[in-house]
Amino acid sequence: MLKISLSSILLALLLIGCGTPRIDTSNDEKMKSSIQEVKKSLTVEKQKEFDEALQIILFSQINFKNILLNMSSIDNLNNDVKVLLNNKTADEVIQEATKIRVAKIEEEKKIKEAKLEEEKKRALAKIKELEEKKLNIEKSKEILKKIEILSASFEQKTIQYSNLKEPIINLQVKNSTDKAISKIYFEGTVKSIGREIPWITETFNYSIPGGLEVGEIANWSLSPNMFSKWGNVETPKDVILEVEVLKINGADEKEIASIIKFTSEDEEKLKTLKEKYN
Repeated sequence: MLKISLSSILLALLLIGCGTPRIDTSNDEKMKSSIQEVKKSLTVEKQKEFDEALQIILFSQINFKNILLNMSSIDNLNNDVKVLLNNKTADEVIQEATKIRVAKIEEEKKIKEAKLEEEKKRALAKIKELEEKKLNIEKSKEILKKIEILSASFEQKTIQYSNLKEPIINLQVKNSTDKAISKIYFEGTVKSIGREIPWITETFNYSIPGGLEVGEIANWSLSPNMFSKWGNVETPKDVILEVEVLKINGADEKEIASIIKFTSEDEEKLKTLKEKYN
């Protein structure tokens, strides 16, 4: 059996190492020529992999913002790249590029996960906000039912000496809530029996002089703007008026109840968010 001395093994490894071209970045000229020497020692397929690795290393060190703001950053870029490449073989350059690529993928993954987490956080907050709004709407509906529309009618009176017609909304309203009311917001629908499509659907509001006290009944004849929908459509004489209370303000003019704030778009958004995040 042949015995190989330790010194022989070390010498063989040294000779193998010396035969592998390495990049010398001690100056720009040597760096350029040594890269070419390394490249020449590779197969065509490996040369392509080596070139791609060099590009990855170069671009990993570029900070475009710093370069635009400070030209000295270009020198820093050159130094950083030289440090990464110095005394490396082609395989070591490729390994370095692989590490950079993997780190980049991991960084992008973390950024994406953080973005998704933030998006989910905002969505859950929005769900909570919309659910609270919806709950308040349900509470408001119960309160607004206590503003009783005892009678409602709509007519258009011809203004003397003109062809214009003044729209008139006649209402009898009872306040069955436990608070005095200063202002009421309504939606009115004018239609004819037997006709599916109404003549007018429009909102209006009334600031009540002296307010509407608890248990009080009031009769009002309101005159909406004749140039609004109320006056732009000529309606038959046998129309009926349906009125829904949308919102009421208290004696301090602050909102007591409202069903205006939660829209069909809010409902659809809430449904979509809950399907995605709950």
